[in-house]
Amino acid sequence: MFNRSMALSKQKADPARSQTLESAFDALHAAVVLLDRKGRILYVSQAAIAIIAAGDRLLVRDGTLSALNALEAAALAGLIANTVLKSATNGACQINPVFLSQAQGQLLRISAIPIAHAALQRLGTPARNAAILLLLRRTQVNARALTQMLHWVYGLTGAEIRLALLLHGGRALAECASENSVSTETVRAQLKAIFRKTGVHRQSHLLRLLSELALPD
Repeated sequence: MFNRSMALSKQKADPARSQTLESAFDALHAAVVLLDRKGRILYVSQAAIAIIAAGDRLLVRDGTLSALNALEAAALAGLIANTVLKSATNGACQINPVFLSQAQGQLLRISAIPIAHAALQRLGTPARNAAILLLLRRTQVNARALTQMLHWVYGLTGAEIRLALLLHGGRALAECASENSVSTETVRAQLKAIFRKTGVHRQSHLLRLLSELALPD
């Protein structure tokens, strides 16, 4: 579980923090997490603390940021690892963000940006080893637009769309079968049909596609 008081005490330990980028993040109410090259958390802004402490989809495990859902956790780990590689080679960052499904039709968008060397000088002492900036942002899913896109663009049936929406909401296949009053075998067959029509081959890729199609209201 994320310890808010511990995080805040660590950030207040640097007396020069009022002149750093960290103070600017808080002034802008930006939800920012700074990581080192091993993915360890060095700094969490006030807005990001509130998102993580909510315990909806994100969690802190052994000093690193992860997700409750295994597929989303793998996607987040991949985002961080790929951004570390970009940072090490000074490459331009063109890595797709990760989207985590949240309650009440919300998405949590997580973007990762390699930190430029010049910016390190403006960070407080604890964060001087930062390599990655994670930017967290909540957006509202436009369920109607997503439904129409799946039908018009990909030709999904009503049953396939219902399954896709449940998966996008974080449901497991067994839960989808129960909610739709069908067997697990039927759900698996529907999922295969969705893969074929959308051109993806893994459930994690499907979730990414759905997140990209879920235009905000």
